[in-house]
Amino acid sequence: MTRLILPPATDAEVHIQFARDGLRLRRHRSLYRHWLTCSGPSPFPDSTLALPDALPPDVLDFVEVVRLGKDGHPVIEYAGAGIEEITGIGFAGQRITDIPGGEDPDARMRWCFRFGVPYLVDAELVWRQYNFDRFSALVLPFGGDDGAVDKLVVGLEFYNDTCTGRRKSGQPDFPVVNADKHASGLKQP
Repeated sequence: MTRLILPPATDAEVHIQFARDGLRLRRHRSLYRHWLTCSGPSPFPDSTLALPDALPPDVLDFVEVVRLGKDGHPVIEYAGAGIEEITGIGFAGQRITDIPGGEDPDARMRWCFRFGVPYLVDAELVWRQYNFDRFSALVLPFGGDDGAVDKLVVGLEFYNDTCTGRRKSGQPDFPVVNADKHASGLKQP
């Protein structure tokens, strides 16, 4: 029996079981469809497919490509122009922990690098630009020939709580469904 190890979630709603049709955001559905197609029978796609020119064009403005730094913390290699335009921050080259509120995302990404399981997070922004006070991130692992995760592709969306009709805590926005492909690939600690 596989023991399910969940990602850290002190500040957010985190989901590791979801279906493409259950994803409420169009760009998340597009990115997840691409990830599933590229994965084939493997637990995740090859990291050469985590390059901006290999990703669907409709997601590029709101995607980040992340690698694990030499110090064991995630570092952003690429950040789409839409992310930088909305936030006013140039993310490329930054460690996740260097971004305001980055401690929990850093822990979740390190979890994803370790276990190779995609996840979806919905959380409050600790810094606010353009009236957006929440974000949603779909985090997808990509790996090498050795079976280890060496890149993450993060699809981001920013929104204002008052404009979405968001449900209260305890009523997730994202339907949870069977995800045997991902749960069965979990590695034991």
